[in-house]
Amino acid sequence: MKELEQEQFEYWHKHQEFEKIVHYVDLLKEPNYEQLGSKASALSNLRRYYDALDVLEYIRDNGKQDPKWHYRYGYIMICLENYEKAEKHLLKAVKLDDKLSDAWYLLSQLYRYFGDLSKEAWANERLKDMDSIEEDLVYDNFVTHQKFNKNYKLLANFECSSVHQKQQLIHSYQKMIYALEHVVTDYKQIPLLAIGLAETIKTIIGHIPESDERLSVNLVGELAYILDWFGVKMNIIEKTLYVFSYTIIVETHKGDEINPQHLIQLLDWMEEDNHQAIVDFFFSLLPEQQTYAYAEWLIQAFIHLQEYDCARDYLDKYVQIGQHQAFWQYWYGLVLVNQHDFQQAKDYLLKAVDLEKNYREAWHLLEYVYLHGLQDLKMANWAREQRELYCDNMK
Repeated sequence: MKELEQEQFEYWHKHQEFEKIVHYVDLLKEPNYEQLGSKASALSNLRRYYDALDVLEYIRDNGKQDPKWHYRYGYIMICLENYEKAEKHLLKAVKLDDKLSDAWYLLSQLYRYFGDLSKEAWANERLKDMDSIEEDLVYDNFVTHQKFNKNYKLLANFECSSVHQKQQLIHSYQKMIYALEHVVTDYKQIPLLAIGLAETIKTIIGHIPESDERLSVNLVGELAYILDWFGVKMNIIEKTLYVFSYTIIVETHKGDEINPQHLIQLLDWMEEDNHQAIVDFFFSLLPEQQTYAYAEWLIQAFIHLQEYDCARDYLDKYVQIGQHQAFWQYWYGLVLVNQHDFQQAKDYLLKAVDLEKNYREAWHLLEYVYLHGLQDLKMANWAREQRELYCDNMK
């Protein structure tokens, strides 16, 4: 690695600007082994442990005889509480470089944590007269991280009807933590776990109305904290929280809910841009299952597939329900824009922003309609100003 680049990495590391290291390496066309190793270290410091592991696995062949590679792997294994694997890699690190103080220090703390006094003393003996260790490898922080499951308490200030009810909530989240520690082997399992958590919570405190925003935000925030602590990838966190929120909150139209497991599959297809799969899935449902909740996904899929006539047919089919929703008005306006009916599109988009003032996409499309469809510069400027007022200036 070039000296100047190394100095910059060290500066960012010292000032805990780890995201800048990740961004820098991501911008490189063909990052080398050392640069990818620095990225893995930065991701680890950002607690994005699984992302860091992906990078280390990518450079595994070059890292087999590199003590730093094994040290980084061991550090992540400690954070993920896979202590057997952590010890294996840390021992390999010090075997390759018996002066690697950080690895010796982690070994000493690992043995201390498990009460193995003889091995702790052995590691501490090797630490004598070595260079100083990283500041973030202090024992108190290490123990705090490893006791997440044992000392976990509900972070949010829930207003439960009883102490017993709150203890039940804590226990339900603890079970989620235990599953993440000992059961989960694939990211795809996490949204399914979240469904189970939501169903358990509903048995404790019942359905949560959409109007009770504070309680739902607290419950979702609690799960987000746990998933972030475990270094789950952001796209999986977002999907999990979406499914969890949907499962736990009572839907407006009773009997019109989406099966949460179906929701996971729909989200996967949407993420993969596999919109045809969504269409095929909808038409595989029984007629009584083809409710508005599922039709919302069908309409979006038709729009992505540029099948605007089909999208419009289903928008019309569910007009009695959809006309009171901003996104339904927006979708109808979008379809009409693509059918070059700008005058009618304008009316639907105006209804969308009337229902939801901070609907950025609707304001953008409305500005486009005025400017390119109706050649009304004055109203296009008005739409832009309204977007800035309701969207850009809102904190």
